[in-house]
Amino acid sequence: MRTEKNLGCVFDSAKKNQVVLFFDEVDALFGKRTDVNDSHDSHANIEIKYLLRRAGKNGGLTILAAANRPDIDKALMRRFYFVVDIPQRRKLRRK
Repeated sequence: MRTEKNLGCVFDSAKKNQVVLFFDEVDALFGKRTDVNDSHDSHANIEIKYLLRRAGKNGGLTILAAANRPDIDKALMRRFYFVVDIPQRRKLRRK
């Protein structure tokens, strides 16, 4: 419940102050929900549902960055207005 409370404060503050929210590594935060095998799985799924609900209610701009788009929960993907794929940078060879 503490995570939901802290995230609630972040979303409330962002809405009040009209700021842009940026979540990096969002595939770790909004990962696919899993089958519930223990209390940890249940708690993780509750957190994801809470994040989905609050992200959907946020009236401002929220930017999400992820390295593994297939790992993001499909319910979150349906909430995107824009998806921008940025190709990985190629490593430069030193001469």
